[in-house]
Amino acid sequence: MRRFEAPWGTAEVYAAEPVPPELRTLARDLAPLGPRFRPALLRFRIGEGRRAPYAAVWPPDRPVPRLTGGGPLTAGEARDLVFAEVQRLTCRVCGTTVRGVYPGGALGGGDRAASAHRPVDGCAACGSSFAASRVQALAVLPPAASGP
Repeated sequence: MRRFEAPWGTAEVYAAEPVPPELRTLARDLAPLGPRFRPALLRFRIGEGRRAPYAAVWPPDRPVPRLTGGGPLTAGEARDLVFAEVQRLTCRVCGTTVRGVYPGGALGGGDRAASAHRPVDGCAACGSSFAASRVQALAVLPPAASGP
């Protein structure tokens, strides 16, 4: 696990070592997506130190830093890193619902970081574009991980 400090708080980004109980489901769901998608526990400075599970996502054309040992993630290692949540997304054309890794607002590197990623734009079930389906995510979880 390595830490990342940001103005909003601290992120603990996990590799393969045991994760805290609140990250177990997320870690299992993200595993099929590969090493760019890592479970992270965010600790916010406001809200009495509220903790929340997020996915730490690196762009596809950047190497994922070593997440075991070492000190906090450097600015270079965290470049274009975004934090995302797993959310249910429903196609407005065919009604198919999937679970997608959806960027978590202003967490991470902002618009510049978001533009470094290649989102899924559209519904894989019916082929509708994002404009029609409103389905967009950094990745769609495989059906086996799309349970309740």
